Amino acid sequence: TIAPNQMNENLIDFTDFFPSLLEAAQAQKPQNQILDGTSFYPQLLGKEAKARDWVFCSYAPNWGNFTPKTYVQNTEWK
Repeated sequence: TIAPNQMNENLIDFTDFFPSLLEAAQAQKPQNQILDGTSFYPQLLGKEAKARDWVFCSYAPNWGNFTPKTYVQNTEWK
């Protein structure tokens, strides 16, 4: 149902994936589970959805030779 060659410039965060997958699967949120993210599933279907104003990212993997990174970004700045 997603039209080809579509582009969406709205911000999404890693925390948005679980709520989006739940909504796509028409599944209920696990009881006592707190979700920080917001589903972006309606955006994939071309429907109106609340877009994020900013995204916070903290990346500090325990594998490889990576330097931990923490940043906030919006559609103009990172």
